[in-house]
Amino acid sequence: MTEPIITLSIIVIILLFHWVADFVVQPRSMAENKSSVIEVLSMHCLIYTLFLTSGLILSMIAVLSYFSLPITFNMNQLILFFSLIYLLHFITDYITSRLTKKYYMNGKIKKFWNTIGFDQWLHTSQIIVVYFLLFT
Repeated sequence: MTEPIITLSIIVIILLFHWVADFVVQPRSMAENKSSVIEVLSMHCLIYTLFLTSGLILSMIAVLSYFSLPITFNMNQLILFFSLIYLLHFITDYITSRLTKKYYMNGKIKKFWNTIGFDQWLHTSQIIVVYFLLFT
């Protein structure tokens, strides 16, 4: 009975880390330049993925401790999580940041916000799928 609660708890905490990493931690200059400067996009994805992977580790420690379960980490799983999230985030933001910039510059505000919403849905789905593939 506790396994679904453990998985859901970890995912909810990871998604909080996603929001912080993708919005709060990202400076405005990075948000504005990642659509046109590949090094800025790469740095954004690196910071994001480091933050998210740290969130995964901290959430696993917190949740497993709460349920008095052993805390063990498989380094290969963590490296694969980091690598997949980095790659998926890079690909997603490479496309969506260019679309949002184009829409914003052309005054297509509804398309701009729809693209940001879709971008966030993609990131959320990617996190959940990668977590389930590697840790459940």
